[in-house]
Amino acid sequence: MTIGDDGPVTATRPGEVSEREAEVLAALGARLSNAQIANSLHISIRTVESHVSSLLRKYGVTDRRALAAIAARPAPARPAPGRHRRPASSPAWSAGGRGPVRRC
Repeated sequence: MTIGDDGPVTATRPGEVSEREAEVLAALGARLSNAQIANSLHISIRTVESHVSSLLRKYGVTDRRALAAIAARPAPARPAPGRHRRPASSPAWSAGGRGPVRRC
């Protein structure tokens, strides 16, 4: 995160937030307490507090209500890792990328 002329630049790329932080963020969006989040994710309350603190810093906000509002925003669409969409006009490809599928 950097500070720009308009204030903090927030974490907007999914790679900037770990998978576990994303789970905590979603739980904050569901208005769960730290204890409830810890119980549902099978981690300690202190670990939840650490993730919340990290999310506050990464998103440049000061309280968990702001994080809950961020969690309520729709996530940008992105392809699954390791998968590439093929153009509609290209031949069908087999699983594993071993070439075109022969149709008999």
